[in-house]
This record gives sequence, structure tokens and C-alpha cells, in this order.
Amino acid sequence: MDFTMKARQTPRQRAKQFELLQKQQVDLLKLGDRHWQWMKDADDLEARRIYREIAKMIRKVANRYDDLLKALHKKQDP
Repeated sequence: MDFTMKARQTPRQRAKQFELLQKQQVDLLKLGDRHWQWMKDADDLEARRIYREIAKMIRKVANRYDDLLKALHKKQDP
């Protein structure tokens, strides 16, 4: 996989990147939901605290995806 920055992306490449970021965000939200459920089902108070902390961090990251997607969408507009 090539992680180098390209000066210009084609519209198709930008659309694919946008689509992949949206999918990642959806997957993150599903993972966060799983942690919330595990938190509710946990008997151990420390495990509950950890699940809740992880779920909150995942939510913050997913929210940052919103910011990134908006910025990329704005960049695509003429």
C-alpha cells in the first residue's frame, strides 16, 4: 500500500477515498455500540468502566470522521 501524498487526486480517487472513510466511520460506530453493550452486560465494575471509556473514545474518533468528511466534501466543491 502506498502512503505517499499525491499532489492531485482524480475525482474517482477522491470519491473512493470518501467512500472508504464513510465505511470506516460506520464500522467504528458499530464497534462503539458493541462496547456499550458489553459494558451493560459486564458484572465487573472495572470492566464496565473500561468498556465505557473505550466506547467514548470511539465516539470521539467517529465524530472527527464527520469533520474530515465535511472538509473533503467542501474541498470537492468548486
